[in-house]
Amino acid sequence: MQAQIGFVWPDTGDALERFEMASSAALTRAAGCAGLSYSVGSSKGPAGHSVEALKGVGEVDSIAEAGAHLSDQGAQAVVWACTSGSFIGGLEWSLQQRRSLRRQIGCPVTSGTLALISAALRLGFQTVDVLSPYPEDVSEIFRSCLRDAGLKVASMRMLHSPGATASANLPLTEECRRYAETGRLKGGALLIPDTAVNSLTLIGELEAAAGQPVLTVNQACVFEGAALIGRAAPLTRLPPFHRFQTCPEGKIL
Repeated sequence: MQAQIGFVWPDTGDALERFEMASSAALTRAAGCAGLSYSVGSSKGPAGHSVEALKGVGEVDSIAEAGAHLSDQGAQAVVWACTSGSFIGGLEWSLQQRRSLRRQIGCPVTSGTLALISAALRLGFQTVDVLSPYPEDVSEIFRSCLRDAGLKVASMRMLHSPGATASANLPLTEECRRYAETGRLKGGALLIPDTAVNSLTLIGELEAAAGQPVLTVNQACVFEGAALIGRAAPLTRLPPFHRFQTCPEGKIL
């Protein structure tokens, strides 16, 4: 029997074809496996990476409406596929957002932020580096969110992207290489937030460029969504998820 994960994408007016997480077809090409399918719906919110705009993106009602539709169409778990719109109020705000979404949608739910943190904790990473596409004020909120979840941030490189389209256009492999060349990478893994940053087909080359394990939020969203319905094991046979083959039973959020 085929299981289905639903992803709610934050539609802020950017061209959806740019983003792998906004398309069920793109997700299937990058992360398809037997017995698992993907559906995508969208919520509405203001554009840009300002704190005020992201608080609007993270409002629960629009996300819940899209998630409930996906659940009605057969999704057994729903992922709020946004990082900044799931941490902008801090960790407790993020956890409360998930509780509200679970209550309104009626099925297991996670978000970009909680999925990425849980993936790092599952793999036993205690200290991480962060390649942040966001402006400084938003990046610092993300740093605080990681810290409150028990992850120490050894270093952070900020790319000051003003919005989703700019993030999608980032030369991700080159940015990882530049970060490694600074000599500042001291953590156990490099975390890359922002679901607008396409990464699912790049994990191997990103790790080669960084010289260390890389966890991206898109990778984490798919894995944790599958884990919510007990279907993560088949994913570990696919290149983006090989690192999870020996995943210890660590703490998750």
